[in-house]
Amino acid sequence: MRKAPAQGASDAVHAMWTSFRRQLDHERRFTLFAGPDRHGNPSLVPMLEAVSAVVDRLGLVRTLPAGHQVWRGRMRENDTAPGYRAAGIGSTPPARATANRMSPVGVSMFYGSADVATVLAEISAHDPRPYAAVAAFELIRPLSVVDLAAVPAVPSLFDPDRRSLTGPIEFVRSFSEDLSRPVVRDGHEHLAYVPTQVLTEYFRCLSPLTVDGITFRSAHNGGTNYVLFTGPQGCVDPGAETPQAMLRLRPGSERVVARRNAGSGRPPGGGQRC
Repeated sequence: MRKAPAQGASDAVHAMWTSFRRQLDHERRFTLFAGPDRHGNPSLVPMLEAVSAVVDRLGLVRTLPAGHQVWRGRMRENDTAPGYRAAGIGSTPPARATANRMSPVGVSMFYGSADVATVLAEISAHDPRPYAAVAAFELIRPLSVVDLAAVPAVPSLFDPDRRSLTGPIEFVRSFSEDLSRPVVRDGHEHLAYVPTQVLTEYFRCLSPLTVDGITFRSAHNGGTNYVLFTGPQGCVDPGAETPQAMLRLRPGSERVVARRNAGSGRPPGGGQRC
């Protein structure tokens, strides 16, 4: 039997992510790019650059075509269609933006899902209201995203052609799993968000990979979610496109669904389309 390759490289890659989380959770946040600091912690820039290199090596940057559809929603008490316009269902204004998995308080981004079932699973997780009004946006232009919903399986250690990818894949999987891990709403959830918020900001502002967002798996049903790097100015109604616009509300896509009908994406009895 052939001997498995040493695990040192893989362990070192995983240790980088573990150290990254530890520093952000318990040691420092506002001096991430300085270092080594007076306590001996190195700068986190090399770790973040390693993230970009691994993502690029694994081919995880992909293009979403113009016209690609992304769903948004709001929970409601009744099944009356609200008649949303882009400003009412698009990215939350910065003044009202709360801490989220990939963005801190005051930073507005567009969170959406690939289908009605997934957007309902996301928005109903902590909201007991019985209905949701959902609507689709379509991309006005092609967008590049880091596709963390498509991280490949770790190859066999006995696969001579792909075993060198074991460490990089485990590294990417470790933080993509953080994005898809349920967060307990116990008053400390803002701490759990910090590492993924920092990585998102790195991709948005500093990474050599020029990307417009991130795709990841839902923590609630395993479906596909998106975070796109745009605030309200990027969400427009048909005919109101601007150079800054990224998403256009799709006419006729609004519908009201009940929790029990999440899988079908069809309005329940009494629901309305607009």
